Amino acid sequence: MPTRAAEVQALDHGVHLIDTGFHRPAFDSCCLIVENGRAAFVDTGPNPAVPRLLAARGELALAPDAVDFVTATHVHLDHAGGASALMTLLPQARLAVHPCGAPHLISPRLRVQSAASVHGPDEFARSHGSIVPVARERVMQTKAGGEISLAGRPLRCLHTPGDTRHHHCIWGDRSRAFFTGDCFGLS
Repeated sequence: MPTRAAEVQALDHGVHLIDTGFHRPAFDSCCLIVENGRAAFVDTGPNPAVPRLLAARGELALAPDAVDFVTATHVHLDHAGGASALMTLLPQARLAVHPCGAPHLISPRLRVQSAASVHGPDEFARSHGSIVPVARERVMQTKAGGEISLAGRPLRCLHTPGDTRHHHCIWGDRSRAFFTGDCFGLS
């Protein structure tokens, strides 16, 4: 397991990179964007990463109700597997996701069955744990070119079919950066 310093890395403009610990150090990460005491997670990693996300929030002295948004670039479990567990612990947060991905977070049965059939039940349980539904009223479907406002900081949602048809990237005007998920692929 990486050291605490390697798990959370402060970048510029209130962006913090969090190593989710999925498979090996620095293989999978998500971001926590902080603006005027408010926060948004971009991706969550798998379910076992949630304690790391909560630790990062705590290290930045952000209360659970200071997180306004959890965004899922797409619903694959290495990017959004922890979304449901994280949402249960962040009472004010809304989950922002592409309209085609929203049903899979509200009712995760099919994506759980699919992943378990590929990886087998034991590996699925080890890597992903229990995936529960996200309450429909807490899910916000993004619009192509639409914005999420984090304490007045615009985060633009761009639909970018890539790893999935329901993939979107987040453009941060202030950071002048894209939060891409798997839009550009892995090797």
